[in-house]
Amino acid sequence: MASVASVPTTPVAVDQDKKAEFPNVKEISAVATKGRNGYPQWVTAYSIRYSIDGATWAMVKNNNGQDKVFSGNNDEDTLVENFLPTPIKAMFIRIQPTKWYTWVSMRFGVSGCDTSGPLQAGDA
Repeated sequence: MASVASVPTTPVAVDQDKKAEFPNVKEISAVATKGRNGYPQWVTAYSIRYSIDGATWAMVKNNNGQDKVFSGNNDEDTLVENFLPTPIKAMFIRIQPTKWYTWVSMRFGVSGCDTSGPLQAGDA
C-alpha cells in the first residue's frame, strides 16, 4: 500500500487535495485513511479524482453515475478503508476533503496492483 501524510497550513479545504503520483499506471481498488497522529484532526468525507497523464482528471463515480463521496474518519488513528465502486487505472490520484473535524489533516494509502500492457481507449 502506498501512503501519504499531509497537514495543511490553514483549516480551509480550498485547494487542499492530497496528491499521490506513481512511477507507472496502477489499478486502484481501495483507499485507506487515518487522521493526524496525536492531534484531534481528521477528514470525515472526501471525493477522489484520478488521471493517467496528470492533465485530464476524472472523478470516481458511484453506481448511479454521480460523484462518489466517501466516508472518512471519526478519530485520528482508526484506519478506515473504502473500496471503489469499480477499480480505476491511474498514475495520479487526488483525495479532495469535503468535510473534516477541526482541521484538514489526513494520512492515506491506496490498494491495488500494477497494470501490464498498454491502456486501451476508455480505460481511464
